[in-house]
Formats: sequence, structure tokens, C-alpha cells
Amino acid sequence: MADDKKAGGGDDDKKKRPWKCCDVPICTRSWPPVCRCADTVERCASTCQHCEQVEEGGPRRYRCLDTHRGDPGPRCGDGEDDGGEWSPTPRLARGHRF
Repeated sequence: MADDKKAGGGDDDKKKRPWKCCDVPICTRSWPPVCRCADTVERCASTCQHCEQVEEGGPRRYRCLDTHRGDPGPRCGDGEDDGGEWSPTPRLARGHRF
């Protein structure tokens, strides 16, 4: 039975991901994808190792610079228009430059 838990990997992915949710994931097309989250937040998650302040007007905002190999996780939005799922990378990557 222990092998079944390793094969699933769902819980491990959640623990290793440096963010809880992400509205703007940027992922490679490799399998598994290597993702980062381009969201700006009030505070980086405690699991984020490399957090930078974003230079924008208004209150301080931050972005986690860590990457994660695998599913980027759920969206942070309310889920009404997106079902709480993240979108395929090609649609997101076209509008973002890093």
C-alpha cells in the first residue's frame, strides 16, 4: 500500500509547490512542466524560498521566484468563471514576458 501513495504523488506535489494557488502560472512545455507563478501578492507563502518585492505603485507587493516541477496547482480566483482550474500554458505564456 505504501507504493500506492508514492505513485499518486498528489500530496507530495502540494507540499513541494512554493505557493498555495496561482492565477498566472508560467510553465514550460516539457513533461512534467516546470512552472513558476507570476502573481503579485501581499506576502509570499512560507514555503517560498526566493521572494522579491515588485516595483509597482501603491502598497508593497511581492512575487515568489521559485519554480516547481509538476502541476502549478489551483487558481486563486473565486472559481466562478474558471472552475478553479489553471489554464494551459500556451494561452498564458503568449501575454507574459520573463
